[in-house]
Amino acid sequence: MAMATDGDARISSRPLPNYDSSIVQDALEQLASIDLIALCNEAKIEHCRATRDLSSCGRYVQHVLSSCGHASLCAECSQRCDVCPVCRTSIPNIGSRVQLRLYYKCIEAGLISKRHDDRFQEKESSRNHSMTDIQRLYLLFDVALENNLVSLICNCILTVIEQYLFRCSELMLSMYVFT
Repeated sequence: MAMATDGDARISSRPLPNYDSSIVQDALEQLASIDLIALCNEAKIEHCRATRDLSSCGRYVQHVLSSCGHASLCAECSQRCDVCPVCRTSIPNIGSRVQLRLYYKCIEAGLISKRHDDRFQEKESSRNHSMTDIQRLYLLFDVALENNLVSLICNCILTVIEQYLFRCSELMLSMYVFT
């Protein structure tokens, strides 16, 4: 007789997403092909960088600009602005100006529970953003594991280990040179 774990209960309590839907397939394809830096950027909470009357908008950003890929404008400001505030790339007037960020795409697809959707929750103070970014990254890792995208996790772990070993070897080399 197999015993259920907490992870099994967490997964089974949420309804399964419709894997035939285009939004689920799109989210999983994007997750499968993303690199570590881009994944970390997708997990970060971003604030709108548009300015109006010498003050910053500051709303939370759920979309990336189609023209450059920056998560720099909220939905309202992206309709009003002509250029990206980060790189000054023109935002096209025709077609889709924005695309849903991966984290929110996973929520819309049902791959991440809606209870993690910060669009409908009270925001915490800015000092907790780093912790929230890490929690969001873990949720994206959970989606990868639940959908057999283990290579994403392995690549992320290998990248971290390589960076650690590189730093250690630099330190050892510098110690050897100065002795």
